[in-house]
Parts: sequence; structure tokens; C-alpha cells
Amino acid sequence: MNNFPTSTHAAIKINKALNDPDCNLEMVIKFIQLEPLLSAKVVAIANSVVFNRSGKK
Repeated sequence: MNNFPTSTHAAIKINKALNDPDCNLEMVIKFIQLEPLLSAKVVAIANSVVFNRSGKK
């Protein structure tokens, strides 16, 4: 899978949110949606699992 460049600021913000026990999933989703390249990577990863559940190539 290609590595997409992601804003350092966005990556730090998402990482902090994920490590915060009071952060809810909707907040993390909003942070990811604000970073288009990261959103594309998340969708690609999600789709790869959906279409290849067996794990075989």
C-alpha cells in the first residue's frame, strides 16, 4: 500500500485523541475526515478487509 503524506499537526491531533479516554469515536472520525489523504488510506484499508476476508491473495 502506498504511504500517503499526512499533516504532522493532524497526525498528532488524532494520536492525542486516540490516547484520551474521554475522547469519543465521533471526534476521531471528524479529525480523520479533515485530512483527505488519511481518509483515503482508512477507506482503502477498510475495503481491503471487506473484499479479502480470508487474508489470501
